[in-house]
This record gives sequence, C-alpha cells and structure tokens, in this order.
Amino acid sequence: MSATTTLAPSRANRIALARPMPDPAPVTIATLPSTLPPTMTPPCSTGYRVCLDAPNQLENRMTTRRSARGASRERKPTSAELAARPGLSLTEQTYEALRDDILHSRLPPGAPIAEAVLAEHFGVSKTPVREALRLLAHDGLVLVLPRKGYVVRPMGFDDVAEVFALRIMLEPGVAADAARRRLPHQAAQVRAAADRFGQETEWREKALRSLELHELLCEISGSGRRERIVLDLVFEAHRFWLLEVGAPSSSAEWAEPYYDEIAVAVADGNPDAAAAAMASMLERSRSMLVGGWVNARI
Repeated sequence: MSATTTLAPSRANRIALARPMPDPAPVTIATLPSTLPPTMTPPCSTGYRVCLDAPNQLENRMTTRRSARGASRERKPTSAELAARPGLSLTEQTYEALRDDILHSRLPPGAPIAEAVLAEHFGVSKTPVREALRLLAHDGLVLVLPRKGYVVRPMGFDDVAEVFALRIMLEPGVAADAARRRLPHQAAQVRAAADRFGQETEWREKALRSLELHELLCEISGSGRRERIVLDLVFEAHRFWLLEVGAPSSSAEWAEPYYDEIAVAVADGNPDAAAAAMASMLERSRSMLVGGWVNARI
C-alpha cells in the first residue's frame, strides 16, 4: 500500500497537542508491506503530514526538553539558541522533533518513516536522521523493518496494560514527594493547573492541561531520573487517548475531582492523600482505556 500524507508543524512546547491545521501539499513516502503487527486504528492513514514550505524546516519542527525549573512554560528556545548550546547535535535535534511527533501521535502507530523525506523536511543530510531513528528504535518508539525502512511502533492491549502498571507503580510516589517538598508558590501552581483543567471544555485542551499538571508534579517531586521515566509513560498514555481508544472525549471531566484532591493534598503537605488520589485516578484511567480498547476490537 502506498502512504501519501502530510504533517502539521508542532508548537515549540514539549507538552503541546496537535491542533487542526490546513493541509499542505501531500508528500509520497515509503511503501510498506500489508502485514504490519495489529494496531489500534490511527486517526489518519498510515502515513503522516509533512510540511515542506517553511523557510526554516528545522525551526518549525524542533522541540526540546523543558527549560530550567522556574522558567516560563510558554517560552521555549529556538533551534538557533539550541544549536549554540554545547553538545547539542543535529542528531539530537532531529531525535527530539521526531520523538515529539510520535508522542503526540502526529506520527501515529504504524506510520511509515522514510529517511529521504525526513532529511529533506529538516534540511539535513540522511546521517542525523538515520542516527535519530536508531535512537528512537532503542527507545522502543520505532521498529526497523529489514530492507523496508522504519515504522512507528504499533500499540496494542499489552502496551496499555504495561504503561499503566508502571504509572501506578511510580506516579503515586511522585504526587507524595510533591506534597512533601512543595514550596508555597509551587502549591499555588498545582492549584492553578488543576483549576485550568476544570475550566477547559474542549477535550484536547483538557488533555494539554492534564499534561501540564503531571509535568509540574514531576518537577516539584525533585527526582530527575524518575521524572523522565514518568513523563515518557504519561505521554504514552496520552497517545492512547489521542487515538480515541477510550471513552468519548467529554468523559475527560471525570478526572476533575481527582486533580482537585491532588491539589488540596499538595497544598496541605499531605503525601498519603496525594498518593491515594493519584493512584485512584490512574486506576480509573486504566479501566476506561482498557475497556475502550477491547470494545474497539469487538
């Protein structure tokens, strides 16, 4: 089958969501065999959208790690600023941009990836693209198909179960540590993030607010290694929701009481209550997603 699709530029923000964009001219990419592993149904065809008309390709696709703690959550470094930082190579920049696309499902499960198209898109040679794809394969986000190229790793029931098992193992501890370590201004930030989640009415905006809150809790908890692991898991779960495998989008309102409980527990400095609220929310989220996946396969 042939995949002819396009990709909208991402916001320079690690927790940004894909938003509706006018479709640019389609670009033909790799042809893959029809015997890919079973996957959830992606929101578009098995290809993806590539915008080739921007004056600075890498500038439009580049996304990076969060800025230093306490810095603005809106202002992210430009690619020129990032390039000026020691040790940040084209491979690393390309890796970050591709990883962001995968985690936000702009590159959906099962999407074929062609080195030549990406190299032209980013305005780089094939070498940094190839190295970035190798790193993504090591991360488990990309599969290598012998003599065929690359494909975004499909997702299935086992992935949902594993991601939530790990989140339930780790995130209650994140919430508890945030409650122990928070400073007054950080407690106010958590309260404000929970309020923003409750005020949103559109489900993608709610998802964005949810990601902000989880990122904030990880930041306050003070464990860098755990933070990276947990945020990767949060984004994996976010991919499941973006594929609309779970309940209808309006059901995002179910999480409001849990986020409110977490915000109260953090403000009160109550680690046990924060951990319990996080665990309860994750259990319910897992139940809804697993149920939605099973129903989608019946």
